Amino acid sequence: KVVKVAAGWNHNVLLREDGTVWAWGDNSRGQLGDGTVLKRGSVVHVSGLPRIVSVAAGLDVSFAVGADGSVWSWGRNDACQLGVGDACVDRATPLLVNGVVGAEQVSSSGRHTFVLLKDKTVVGWGANAEGELGDGSTIARLSPVLIQGLDRVVQILAGGGWQDGNFSIALRDDGTVLTWGSNRLGQLGDGSRIAMLKPTLLRGVGNVRRIAVGNAHVLALRTNGSIVAWGDNRIRQLGDGSTETRLVPTAVGVTEPVSEIAASSFTSICHTVSGEVIAWGERAGHSSGDPMVIEQVMGVPINLVVGESHLVLLRSDGLVFVSGQNSFGQLGDSATLFAELPVRLREIGVVKQFATNSYRTVAIKEDNSLWAWGMFSAPARLGVVPAPVVSIRGGYDTTLLLTTDGRVFGWGDNRFGQLGDGTTIYQQVSKPLSGWGDVVEVSLGTHHSLALRRDGTVWASGYNGAWQLGDGTNVNSSRPVQVI
Repeated sequence: KVVKVAAGWNHNVLLREDGTVWAWGDNSRGQLGDGTVLKRGSVVHVSGLPRIVSVAAGLDVSFAVGADGSVWSWGRNDACQLGVGDACVDRATPLLVNGVVGAEQVSSSGRHTFVLLKDKTVVGWGANAEGELGDGSTIARLSPVLIQGLDRVVQILAGGGWQDGNFSIALRDDGTVLTWGSNRLGQLGDGSRIAMLKPTLLRGVGNVRRIAVGNAHVLALRTNGSIVAWGDNRIRQLGDGSTETRLVPTAVGVTEPVSEIAASSFTSICHTVSGEVIAWGERAGHSSGDPMVIEQVMGVPINLVVGESHLVLLRSDGLVFVSGQNSFGQLGDSATLFAELPVRLREIGVVKQFATNSYRTVAIKEDNSLWAWGMFSAPARLGVVPAPVVSIRGGYDTTLLLTTDGRVFGWGDNRFGQLGDGTTIYQQVSKPLSGWGDVVEVSLGTHHSLALRRDGTVWASGYNGAWQLGDGTNVNSSRPVQVI
């Protein structure tokens, strides 16, 4: 019986109830883990693994987590992303990631990575040109190394990117903060612009309970609900009313006690104890100036999702708000090119569930009617969902909907037969896809679909040029074919 399925770019990995791992599809970088780089049109066993409890798949790479807390990786390794400790070459069989047993938290800048272990110590690997790993050197590490001087850690963050350098920050259980790595824009908060090769105690700030990092700025939430910030401030992301880079922690202009903080590259946001959402810095290419209450989301949001360049917010009262880019109609308003602040999507009314992909949003209203907008289309009613919905899955321009009674509904792009309805005709409205059977989980790749049936079998349809359907061929199929 299959208990989990993961879809990569053009390959798939599944986990059986007995703890064994199987894979099929594209294998050009060894991502199937069978010791070859041959495409597989049917499932192959990934040997050499202990009993596995979870699997994951990404761009030409695969991971497995053992019941003993070990981590295993295989596939593409041109950026040393496997962390296996040898030359950065692809690996066609699983290798143990040494030093990552008992992981509790992972953070990566995209170039350097940290893992917080259960004993509150930290290991890291990857790029280290400016000392961002904190091991006292500027030598890149191909496998995890224990970072000396880091103990009693409760939060670890790897920050940085672009031309501003990589840096790192750790929060200890006593509320103290340590920083190291690049300091070109004062992101270490120590009053200088000098890089540090080892974790260094940040003086002048304590009683911190949460940290957040952007491209080159840091937010720290203190136990009294106040926020301090330091580092890059060119787009007002520090919220102190200026654009001056701050080399030491500086008070943020939020007067109410704060319960949570977050940051992206050049944006900062917080949630106050009273329920207000306040944002400052860059929002989708616009500078917001001083911290500003986002009135449109008052009412405490219960669901927030982000597409490639737009945001959809479902408030607790069922109203939908959207913001961001609208080049493909993803805001549901053909007259708007861009919305900096969330605006209400009035055409939809009250919604109880929704999902979004890069350019399209799907929503289910209280009357179980199904609506969609985006990909150059205004909000339109697609029909009525006959049963409560378990999940909605979106591909590039294909949507699958799974109901509690195991039925699958779908619509959108079907040029490769990914809907599994026996045709390759684009479907404008939702239709039942009876060929999938009694289903408990669905997943979408770029142009192929997977379904896990209640009996533990896996079925697939759609594009098969990289053998990703697992039926022993590389021929597309417009009807579900059994994988295992």
